[in-house]
Amino acid sequence: MSHAEIPVHTAPCILYVEDNDAKRYALSKALRQAGYEITEAASGAAALEALAAKNPAVAVIDVRLPDTDGYELCRELKNRCEIPVFLVSTHVPNTLKLGKSGADAFLEGYSNIEEFVKSFQRLIPLHKPQLCQ
Repeated sequence: MSHAEIPVHTAPCILYVEDNDAKRYALSKALRQAGYEITEAASGAAALEALAAKNPAVAVIDVRLPDTDGYELCRELKNRCEIPVFLVSTHVPNTLKLGKSGADAFLEGYSNIEEFVKSFQRLIPLHKPQLCQ
Protein backbone atom coordinates (compact mmCIF):
# COMPACT_ATOMS: atom_id res chain seq x y z
CA MET A 1 0.00 0.00 0.00
CA SER A 2 1.39 3.41 -0.91
CA HIS A 3 0.62 6.54 1.12
CA ALA A 4 2.05 10.02 0.92
CA GLU A 5 4.56 10.25 3.75
CA ILE A 6 4.38 13.20 6.11
CA PRO A 7 7.12 14.06 8.59
CA VAL A 8 6.44 12.35 11.93
CA HIS A 9 7.30 15.48 13.91
CA THR A 10 4.47 17.41 12.21
CA ALA A 11 1.92 14.60 12.31
CA PRO A 12 -0.76 14.73 14.99
CA CYS A 13 -1.08 11.88 17.44
CA ILE A 14 -4.31 10.03 16.67
CA LEU A 15 -6.40 8.25 19.28
CA TYR A 16 -7.99 5.37 17.37
CA VAL A 17 -10.85 3.58 19.16
CA GLU A 18 -12.01 0.30 17.62
CA ASP A 19 -12.98 -2.92 19.40
CA ASN A 20 -12.41 -5.19 16.38
CA ASP A 21 -8.74 -6.25 16.56
CA ALA A 22 -8.37 -6.92 12.83
CA LYS A 23 -9.87 -3.56 11.82
CA ARG A 24 -7.85 -1.72 14.46
CA TYR A 25 -4.62 -3.39 13.32
CA ALA A 26 -5.23 -2.73 9.61
CA LEU A 27 -6.17 0.94 9.93
CA SER A 28 -3.50 1.67 12.56
CA LYS A 29 -0.88 0.13 10.30
CA ALA A 30 -2.04 2.19 7.31
CA LEU A 31 -2.08 5.43 9.32
CA ARG A 32 1.39 4.71 10.73
CA GLN A 33 2.68 4.08 7.20
CA ALA A 34 1.22 7.47 6.27
CA GLY A 35 3.36 9.02 9.02
CA TYR A 36 0.92 9.38 11.91
CA GLU A 37 1.53 8.43 15.52
CA ILE A 38 -1.30 6.16 16.73
CA THR A 39 -2.60 5.44 20.21
CA GLU A 40 -5.01 2.51 20.14
CA ALA A 41 -7.96 1.75 22.41
CA ALA A 42 -10.48 -1.10 22.22
CA SER A 43 -13.20 0.45 24.41
CA GLY A 44 -14.58 3.75 25.59
CA ALA A 45 -12.97 3.33 29.01
CA ALA A 46 -9.56 2.65 27.45
CA ALA A 47 -10.02 5.69 25.19
CA LEU A 48 -10.65 7.97 28.17
CA GLU A 49 -7.51 6.63 29.88
CA ALA A 50 -5.49 7.17 26.69
CA LEU A 51 -6.86 10.71 26.36
CA ALA A 52 -5.44 11.57 29.76
CA ALA A 53 -2.14 9.72 29.29
CA LYS A 54 -1.27 10.46 25.65
CA ASN A 55 -2.94 13.81 24.95
CA PRO A 56 -3.86 13.02 21.31
CA ALA A 57 -4.58 15.79 18.84
CA VAL A 58 -7.32 13.91 16.94
CA ALA A 59 -9.68 11.01 17.75
CA VAL A 60 -11.07 8.46 15.29
CA ILE A 61 -13.86 6.47 16.96
CA ASP A 62 -15.85 3.49 15.74
CA VAL A 63 -19.57 3.99 16.33
CA ARG A 64 -20.05 0.52 17.85
CA LEU A 65 -18.03 -0.20 21.00
CA PRO A 66 -18.51 -2.82 23.72
CA ASP A 67 -18.98 -0.46 26.69
CA THR A 68 -20.51 2.63 25.05
CA ASP A 69 -21.32 3.88 21.59
CA GLY A 70 -19.05 6.15 19.62
CA TYR A 71 -21.57 9.00 19.69
CA GLU A 72 -21.55 9.05 23.50
CA LEU A 73 -17.77 8.72 23.65
CA CYS A 74 -17.44 11.61 21.21
CA ARG A 75 -19.55 13.83 23.51
CA GLU A 76 -17.41 12.81 26.48
CA LEU A 77 -14.15 13.63 24.68
CA LYS A 78 -15.55 16.96 23.51
CA ASN A 79 -16.53 17.79 27.12
CA ARG A 80 -12.96 17.14 28.27
CA CYS A 81 -11.03 19.03 25.59
CA GLU A 82 -11.15 20.71 22.20
CA ILE A 83 -10.25 17.73 20.06
CA PRO A 84 -11.42 17.00 16.53
CA VAL A 85 -13.37 13.73 16.55
CA PHE A 86 -14.07 11.69 13.44
CA LEU A 87 -16.66 8.93 13.85
CA VAL A 88 -16.31 5.91 11.60
CA SER A 89 -18.52 2.96 10.75
CA THR A 90 -19.42 0.61 7.95
CA HIS A 91 -23.07 1.19 8.88
CA VAL A 92 -25.31 4.12 8.02
CA PRO A 93 -25.00 6.66 10.86
CA ASN A 94 -27.86 7.55 13.16
CA THR A 95 -28.18 11.17 12.01
CA LEU A 96 -29.86 12.35 15.22
CA LYS A 97 -27.13 10.85 17.42
CA LEU A 98 -24.46 12.05 14.99
CA GLY A 99 -25.70 15.62 15.21
CA LYS A 100 -25.88 15.56 19.01
CA SER A 101 -22.43 13.94 19.34
CA GLY A 102 -20.50 17.01 18.22
CA ALA A 103 -18.42 14.93 15.80
CA ASP A 104 -16.38 16.92 13.31
CA ALA A 105 -16.89 14.36 10.54
CA PHE A 106 -18.29 10.93 9.77
CA LEU A 107 -16.17 8.60 7.66
CA GLU A 108 -17.36 5.42 6.02
CA GLY A 109 -14.63 3.02 6.89
CA TYR A 110 -12.79 -0.16 6.38
CA SER A 111 -13.89 -1.34 2.95
CA ASN A 112 -11.02 0.51 1.28
CA ILE A 113 -8.28 1.37 3.78
CA GLU A 114 -6.28 3.46 1.33
CA GLU A 115 -9.32 5.62 0.52
CA PHE A 116 -10.04 5.97 4.23
CA VAL A 117 -6.50 7.26 4.85
CA LYS A 118 -6.82 9.71 1.95
CA SER A 119 -10.14 11.00 3.34
CA PHE A 120 -8.57 11.34 6.77
CA GLN A 121 -5.61 13.25 5.33
CA ARG A 122 -7.98 15.66 3.58
CA LEU A 123 -9.93 16.30 6.81
CA ILE A 124 -7.00 16.85 9.19
CA PRO A 125 -6.00 20.31 7.86
CA LEU A 126 -9.61 21.50 8.16
CA HIS A 127 -9.83 20.83 11.90
CA LYS A 128 -6.69 22.37 13.41
CA PRO A 129 -5.76 19.66 15.94
CA GLN A 130 -4.85 21.02 19.38
CA LEU A 131 -3.50 19.38 22.50
CA CYS A 132 -5.90 18.70 25.36
CA GLN A 133 -5.29 20.53 28.61
